[in-house]
Amino acid sequence: MPDFENQLRTQITKQLTEKTSQLAKVQTVQKNLTNEIAGLKSKLAKFDEVFSDTSTPKVRRKPGPKPKATKAVTAAKTAEPKVRRKPGPKPKAVKAAAKSPKAPKAAKATKTRANNLATQGRRAVAQGLRPPIKKAMIEVMGKKTTNATEIYEGLKAKDWLPNSNDPRAYISYLLSSFKDVFERVEGKGRGQYRVRDGVTTTTTKTTKKTEATAEATSTSSDVDEVLKEAGVIPASAPAN
Repeated sequence: MPDFENQLRTQITKQLTEKTSQLAKVQTVQKNLTNEIAGLKSKLAKFDEVFSDTSTPKVRRKPGPKPKATKAVTAAKTAEPKVRRKPGPKPKAVKAAAKSPKAPKAAKATKTRANNLATQGRRAVAQGLRPPIKKAMIEVMGKKTTNATEIYEGLKAKDWLPNSNDPRAYISYLLSSFKDVFERVEGKGRGQYRVRDGVTTTTTKTTKKTEATAEATSTSSDVDEVLKEAGVIPASAPAN
């Protein structure tokens, strides 16, 4: 008898599990069908709305009479007439140029700094602290073929460097600008110069105005262009 009861219990339990699973599937199907039916009803409603019969014209009803204004409102309108005020003057547009006056100030400051350096250089020459820059360069170069870096080191060793924000660029500028004094030597490398034949420190003359102009030029922001012109860097090289 115990085996029979166990078999019967197992059979009933199995049937219960199967029916429960079937019920869950049926409920899922029912839920899906319900959602589909709701979607179809929504589509049908939109279809009826778009394709509804418009043959019957709509009857426009005449608007009813306007309500009469009360005496209090009428009295208020007649007692306080509206005063139209003239519009005030429009604000004047601010000029764009007046907002940023920084660029002219920066250019003026650069020019002033360059003039100060040139003045310091003339004072150093007048006080005998160093010879004029071209004469100093000629003495350092001698009969050798050299470049701006080597001249810079020679002037630095004698404490003859010019008063400039970038003495090396200033030396390159002089080498390429004063072609009657310095001659570029081809085939010796980039930026190689020598003193022209017949030029000496005693025969070379440079006015104070010329040296002041050159020294002021060397302090400008266009150092890269000076180096390219002097052959220190190639014309196509990017700025350092």
